[in-house]
Amino acid sequence: MSIKTWRWTLNSTVVSALIGAATALGVQLVSVNATNLSTRQLAAQSCIQRIDTQEAKLREVMERLFGSLGALIGESISGQKAMEAASKEVIKQAFEVNAYAPPELALGALTVAMVVHQGMTATSGAEQEAAISSALNYTKLLPQTYRQQLGEFDTLREACRNH
Repeated sequence: MSIKTWRWTLNSTVVSALIGAATALGVQLVSVNATNLSTRQLAAQSCIQRIDTQEAKLREVMERLFGSLGALIGESISGQKAMEAASKEVIKQAFEVNAYAPPELALGALTVAMVVHQGMTATSGAEQEAAISSALNYTKLLPQTYRQQLGEFDTLREACRNH
């Protein structure tokens, strides 16, 4: 074998090895990038799913609270006994909201519970009127705070997608 042939064989072997190494490196980079993209998509889906679960549970407990508030208003024409049972349900549902709600909404629900409690324990007409007035004010704020929280869930979902 001549030196020229030997060099040609060596050069083509080296070039082939370099091409093979470059190809392997390229495949590895594409694979790592695909894995990274897949991991980010999975993390985003998991994040969104957590937020969807939180929202669904919050909607469920708020639905019960709003329903019990409606029942309380409806029972106001039925008499004291019916009002007591409906008031107890409102208080129970308001406290349940606290297990799933963010602080602002939890505070609103607790405030409604306390105002309803004041109405139940009022002994004079003036105390009852004050409790009714407070109840009307606080129950107006609760739906607004709830809607703001629902909007916050949308913001959190968008943050999951952009991460």
